[in-house]
Amino acid sequence: DDLAGEMVRESLDSLLSYLPLIGPVRISSENVIQGRGLVATRNIKPGECLFAIRPAVQVPVEEVKRVWLGKCKVGETENEKTMKLEQIAETILVKKIKRILKNRDQHSASTSILSQVGDNIPFEAAKLSESTDIDIITGKIVGGEKPVETLSNDAILSIIHKNAFGPDFRHYNAIARNWLTNPSVNPYGRILSLYPLAAMINHSCRPNTTRVYSIALGCDELEEVMVSHATQPIKEGEEILWSYVPTSKPYDDRQQRLKNNFGFSCVCTRCKAEGSIVESNDNLLLNHNISKSLDKFAQWNEKSVDIRSLPPLLEFHEIISRVESILGEKQLSGEVSRFIRAGMTTLYTNYFNVSLSASTTCLESKKEILGLAAQLHLSLATVDHGTTEHLSILHLCYELASQQSRNKDSNKNLSKFWALQLQKAHECRYGRMNGNVAMLKEIMVHTRSVLRNMDGFENAKYCFI
Repeated sequence: DDLAGEMVRESLDSLLSYLPLIGPVRISSENVIQGRGLVATRNIKPGECLFAIRPAVQVPVEEVKRVWLGKCKVGETENEKTMKLEQIAETILVKKIKRILKNRDQHSASTSILSQVGDNIPFEAAKLSESTDIDIITGKIVGGEKPVETLSNDAILSIIHKNAFGPDFRHYNAIARNWLTNPSVNPYGRILSLYPLAAMINHSCRPNTTRVYSIALGCDELEEVMVSHATQPIKEGEEILWSYVPTSKPYDDRQQRLKNNFGFSCVCTRCKAEGSIVESNDNLLLNHNISKSLDKFAQWNEKSVDIRSLPPLLEFHEIISRVESILGEKQLSGEVSRFIRAGMTTLYTNYFNVSLSASTTCLESKKEILGLAAQLHLSLATVDHGTTEHLSILHLCYELASQQSRNKDSNKNLSKFWALQLQKAHECRYGRMNGNVAMLKEIMVHTRSVLRNMDGFENAKYCFI
């Protein structure tokens, strides 16, 4: 029942031969946002594994690195180098796909890739009568003949741009900087891959599932595996959804990214609620206050930055107080306030970094930070439970609560409460691990070290989260 738990017990490497592992999901063209999507075959609890699959085709990271380093030129801007890296990864993937389509021995991979061409599977179903739709799309075919199909480079690039899973421009940029600085070190296990089944999942800015990647040793190379878990309760027949853009960004930012990159606007429950506030004529003063505040503070909500580039603590405190005052307006429901606050996650993160790095941070100040972080936790849990941003905030809450619990007059159960919230969020993202507490603790230690300063905010110099 818990696929991730099975992987922990048997080790991921030994399970490669059993993939794909498909949980309580099926392909459907009914009750989905558009085209074909995935729906639940029964009621699903948060933390349940939905599937574990290998890519139909993946780009070898070392090959991309070698080609890119060989083509980098002195005098190129950072953006030019990043764009070149993205183009090289795509070019290598196009060549791999063309080789697979020409190779008659790679029957399963070919049909899996071709399932990405339009809404209809491009081969005769009668020839594959023993195979289900999921078998075809995941490349686990029973019988049948290899479809004879050739695709142009443009057609393949279209598939890649719409359906491949890889870094966004900012992360390509981070990879490029790392490879230029440390060419002998490669911390990246994956860069660009095609997962036809996962590509069928439609978008929502208030998703109910998430995905993580694992790297396992295959026959002759490292292979990646995508594992997906439910992050919210999902009813039988309900659509499986995840977000194509960061859910921690504000409404206008998310809509613009979706329009530019995917050609559609989101009309999920969250976007309808936020959009009605932004566009409604009924609350002009409230709309003006929200828009004015978001515009004024937008530069601090774009990305986490070195605290030396941020406003002084007192000025930043006034900014956050103003935002909280607006979110507390009577015209806003609690849910809509949480939606908007979740879109300002980076603003709050930057404020926490400034506050925690101040030499004057006292117990009362930390209590105030914990109160704000708790509100942000509720917002993130409402919008997209178990994201990396959410885990970062929960680690902060736990450490602040632990400090307060050491005070003889404080509530000793406070740190236990936040430890439980951390556990729940990790189970949503990484699975319930069949009750393997030791493994869960190991993952929590891992995320603490990866997502924030390892030594805690007391010893952080310029950036805590």
